[in-house]
Amino acid sequence: MPREPISPRSLRALSQDDYHRLLGTNLHGAYHCIQAFLPAMRSAGAGTIVNIVSDAGLQANAKAGAAYVASKFALTGLTQSVNLEEGAGGIRACAIFPGDINTPLLDLRPTPPATAARPHMLQPADVAECVWLALNLPPRAVVKQLVVRPRATG
Repeated sequence: MPREPISPRSLRALSQDDYHRLLGTNLHGAYHCIQAFLPAMRSAGAGTIVNIVSDAGLQANAKAGAAYVASKFALTGLTQSVNLEEGAGGIRACAIFPGDINTPLLDLRPTPPATAARPHMLQPADVAECVWLALNLPPRAVVKQLVVRPRATG
């Protein structure tokens, strides 16, 4: 029986460079942005941080790969830490966990989704509406986590 090819995203094939690149982009990038904005938010006594995580930040999956999953789980924890440490000062954070979003990033997958499937996926505007919701809540309210997936069809 032929074996399935090993995904370059799997632990078996993942290079240290790719691992560090994903952590640098998905986790460290968000950390540095948060640190850049927190002083002004603290001075204002208000602010909302919205991190677009991924459903891979709640449940590991093979198509995302180990490094991506690790970075997104860590981003979930970073978002929770903002709420824990900064909430009393009027700062809130929301982690949005979308499923697949029809963007060019999907073309980087070892097996990109079919063209016919893309209109049924979440679209960037759908996720933007989620961000808008998190930003426009009254100051006394916080959506800490928001899971969004495409509606089932058929």
